[in-house]
Amino acid sequence: MIPIILLSILLSFGFSVAQTPAQKIVAVNNLSGYQVDSALIRMATDRLRSEIIKIGFFKVLERGQMDQILAEQDFIQSDICNTAECQVKVGQLLGADYIISGSMGSTQGLWSLSVKLINVETSAIEGSVDEAMQGDLPTLLNGLVPNLAVKLVKTVAGETKSVLASVGAGELYVKSSPIGAQVWVDDILQSGKTPVSLKNVAAGKRVVRLRLDSLGAQTEVEVRPNDLLRIEPALSTLTADVRISTDPVDAEVWIADTLWPERTPTILRSLNVGKHPVRIEKLGFVSWSGIAAAEYQQQAHLQATLKPGVILEISLAKAPVTLRIDGQNRANLRKDTLWTMATDRPYFVELVAEATPDSVFY
Repeated sequence: MIPIILLSILLSFGFSVAQTPAQKIVAVNNLSGYQVDSALIRMATDRLRSEIIKIGFFKVLERGQMDQILAEQDFIQSDICNTAECQVKVGQLLGADYIISGSMGSTQGLWSLSVKLINVETSAIEGSVDEAMQGDLPTLLNGLVPNLAVKLVKTVAGETKSVLASVGAGELYVKSSPIGAQVWVDDILQSGKTPVSLKNVAAGKRVVRLRLDSLGAQTEVEVRPNDLLRIEPALSTLTADVRISTDPVDAEVWIADTLWPERTPTILRSLNVGKHPVRIEKLGFVSWSGIAAAEYQQQAHLQATLKPGVILEISLAKAPVTLRIDGQNRANLRKDTLWTMATDRPYFVELVAEATPDSVFY
């Protein structure tokens, strides 16, 4: 009898696990806006969707999924789809259990958000939250939207759900040496510069990035609800690549009077972030000068179109000499050489050896 009893208990336990309810599917519809730019509305909608995903209570449809499903159903959403009936229709087409919709507004720096959670099957509004907060764009995205998302989910999940235990907001104190660095949290620029205290940062794992001129740092932190986290990432020199193209190709590239080892087209790798003077040289073409702006996590492209010129043949009676054009030192010459000049105007050319100039007017 013992084996039979044990088997009965195991079967009963297995049946209980199989009956665990599945996650409800929710779709976050585009917010409507009052006196708010459409790009900001889209940004707030995406952030709301992201925060609902982080909470983990619902299975959230991605925006791309929603667009694809609605396109397959030949349904085109418009700005006038803001009634409960229309929202329910969208939810039915998406196969969602709930749909989240709402509106946002901005007046003299005061952000306001009003969202509701609609049961697609019953058309009933099962949750509704209105929030307002004074501040800038980071305040909206890092404070108002995360807080609203938590409150909205709690209207149906309740306060006792373990999945909500890590949801909320904390405070992040960011310091750097040297001070004065800008701070991004999850790619959103924050107000103020280091040292700075960031309040209402949504709990969870956050990517913090600092930038001060050509210095920067990036780190991942864990923000806990109602807690203060202090960080001081070490700033280091940032580098970036710049792609150089010329017409015609096969030209020399000089960076701050240093010859680059490769001819065009080429990629200037690991330049310090910032602006670098660039000179392009090719025999038979006029020298080209410009600025290569190295931007962190980007590859800039510098395109130079060279103009044909006249070749000046320089024969030296003695060396070394300094080649000066219109009063500016252009090269130190140690042997006979060829130099290209434009043909659109006259130049004053000097070959300077020690204290005695040999000057020629062109």
